[in-house]
Amino acid sequence: MSDITLDTIKGSVAHMKVPDSHIENMSVPSTPAWIIFPKYSPGAEPKLKAIPKAQTLVELARNSFNYALHGKNGFSTLSQLLENCDCFSFEYSQLDDAATVFDRLTTPTRPADL
Repeated sequence: MSDITLDTIKGSVAHMKVPDSHIENMSVPSTPAWIIFPKYSPGAEPKLKAIPKAQTLVELARNSFNYALHGKNGFSTLSQLLENCDCFSFEYSQLDDAATVFDRLTTPTRPADL
């Protein structure tokens, strides 16, 4: 981890160093499988909930600072992305719980909501 930078717009932040193996594999193509909207809630049990792709498209567009700039191409790109992704909201309070839930996403016979 880097040194902590205090008093930013986001509060105190630090950056995690990318593992060398990730740098070595930068040119390997990948296909997104999930779109997850996380929400930290102190004391919350982890809850992953499937959400409709239409809702996800609206939320992605709302959170994309240059979506309107790209017009039809932006809409097409987001639509294509959604075709191959499962979409979720996720509430959590502990990072370890989040890692466990996300690991379960890779299980072929996982339930719709975890």
